[in-house]
Amino acid sequence: TSFDLNDLTVSRTGATATTITSTTCIPVAAGDFGLFARSDVAANNGGLDGVDAIYNFTLVDSGVNRNLSILDGATVLDTVAYTSSASSADGKSIQLDPDNFTTTANDAFDPTAGIICQGTAPYGVEGNLGTPGAANAQCP
Repeated sequence: TSFDLNDLTVSRTGATATTITSTTCIPVAAGDFGLFARSDVAANNGGLDGVDAIYNFTLVDSGVNRNLSILDGATVLDTVAYTSSASSADGKSIQLDPDNFTTTANDAFDPTAGIICQGTAPYGVEGNLGTPGAANAQCP
């Protein structure tokens, strides 16, 4: 069974939310991973191909507590709170440990708890690290 990303809303504290819209179904199969990015042009997004959905805000840490949410209409499917303590070096993603892929376990988005860590797998053409559109590596 797959899930259509159409009509989901991606929002971040302090930014305008983005509702995903397409004239065709944007399917993500059960157990697979969707790829969200600010651009679907590989030259503008670190070399990512196969972007499923685009959002219109940055995820760059500004030293302010932020919430990132996915909604289906008015129903919040999941929210993750992150702070400057969860920031990553340029070109390195922040990834959730695969043992914490639930809507409750991912709430403790704290690098000191071992739930998140910096990405280590290279991708794209710019020396970026992470696993966009794929399973995350285990955090140490």
